[in-house]
Amino acid sequence: MNGPAIAVLGTGSIGTRQLEVLKSLGVPSVAVPVRKEKFGILRREGRACASDLKEAKALGARGAVIATDTARHPMDARHALDLGLHVLCEKPLAATAGDARDLPALVRSRGPLFFVACCLRFDEGLQAFKKQLGSIGPVHAAIIECRSYLPDWRPDRDYRQSYSARSSEGGVLLDLIHEIDYALWLFGRPQSVTGILANTGRLDIQTEEVAQGGWKAPKAERVSIGLDYLTRVPLRRISAHGAEGTLHYDFIAGVLRLESPGRPTATEEFPRDRQTPYLHQMESFIDAVGGGEPGDLATLEDGLAALAIVDAWKLSAATGRKEEVPA
Repeated sequence: MNGPAIAVLGTGSIGTRQLEVLKSLGVPSVAVPVRKEKFGILRREGRACASDLKEAKALGARGAVIATDTARHPMDARHALDLGLHVLCEKPLAATAGDARDLPALVRSRGPLFFVACCLRFDEGLQAFKKQLGSIGPVHAAIIECRSYLPDWRPDRDYRQSYSARSSEGGVLLDLIHEIDYALWLFGRPQSVTGILANTGRLDIQTEEVAQGGWKAPKAERVSIGLDYLTRVPLRRISAHGAEGTLHYDFIAGVLRLESPGRPTATEEFPRDRQTPYLHQMESFIDAVGGGEPGDLATLEDGLAALAIVDAWKLSAATGRKEEVPA
């Protein structure tokens, strides 16, 4: 597909992935590295580069992917909006909802579009799960898990030096906010949250390694989410139990199962390609920038809602009580 040029601010692992996605789609891109020593590497790779977003806009960029560290996201997003660039901000939108509270008003005053990169919404199996939810009747329990081993995420880097380990912007709750986002996408926003957080000390990091929480949602009597950095054999899955049956989806195996009383289990398999959700997400962003529909892209309001859950979860872990989700 062709489309308007897109700047990518930040050329770490996720920024590099987004540049590759744009290249594979045939969309012109402008790399904007934060570390200036990356310029030479990027230029040797034949990439168009700019020193900042203002220069990227002068080179033709109409949109910007914000792929910097989490703590910088609000500042970098504000700069992009001030320049009139449409924004796709990597998750999480910020370290706390308060850090990004001014963004909706800024979007309204400046006019550009603003989305949050929550690519699991574009996983084909999860989309099929969403479409089939109605077949199991009213949901009384939804169970979501994402468990993996942080040192295995990027074996070539010391995980203790990554943003995941920093108390100001890391921790499993923010890192795996995808699970919170799609829980809200599937079941709606709760009024209150109960949660716990734990650091076992096994990884020698400042942030929580384990998070367990839950709430009552408009479309589910109970949503339960379990996240951790400690599980050596990764798993990522969701089950929804309803009055008429149970629906399971295993992200890693790519298998969707529908179990109904008195009927054979219906199974559907999906190809496991980590790049495809990023491709579909970027296609939707390009379409939106070009005046089309945004499809399943997470909105700015969605990003703030997920952060409001995180904030309430952290407060609940500190107080030991159920806590209201800020509006």
